[in-house]
Amino acid sequence: MVSDQTTPAAHWLLGRITWDQIPMTHEPIVLYTFIAVLLGGLVMLAGLTKFRLWGRSGETGSPRSITRRSASCTWSSAWSC
Repeated sequence: MVSDQTTPAAHWLLGRITWDQIPMTHEPIVLYTFIAVLLGGLVMLAGLTKFRLWGRSGETGSPRSITRRSASCTWSSAWSC
């Protein structure tokens, strides 16, 4: 006996997974929390990039602080400057 049900075509990467198998889309609280955390992370990443706060924690991030280092600071002792 042959079943009349048709199976969806398999995706090359995801197989037969669809949005119905992802529980986050069924619970609005989880979905909205995920979206808020994602947007908050993007805002934080944009702020760090805009104010040039990448790098060591001792620097202020402004371009002038890089040029005002003393002559005794070398790459080997840069962490102690």
